[in-house]
Amino acid sequence: MDFSEIRAVAPRVPSTGVNSKGLTSVSSRSRIAVLPTLYENNFEAFQDRVKACVKESVNQVFNSPTMDDPHYITFNPYVKEVHDPIKQEIYESKVNKYLGISLSLR
Repeated sequence: MDFSEIRAVAPRVPSTGVNSKGLTSVSSRSRIAVLPTLYENNFEAFQDRVKACVKESVNQVFNSPTMDDPHYITFNPYVKEVHDPIKQEIYESKVNKYLGISLSLR
């Protein structure tokens, strides 16, 4: 996929200084280069690229992790037998035994 027409804006560059109280202050100055973007120049092509990006993401969402990290976020397909009981429990109205109030996500 060619993203040569998509432009990024330069990040904010923090600058530090000492204020009248002797404390260090941080301010942000923006260096913004105004470049024409695909969104501005060719909205239809922009939409096509967005659709392709979403389609590629959907096709890869259930892929195995590319690294050996136990904290890597992964997704599994919806399994009715596993997920429905948990879903039902979440949506059921609950009563707080100590306060006597009803808690519901509906």
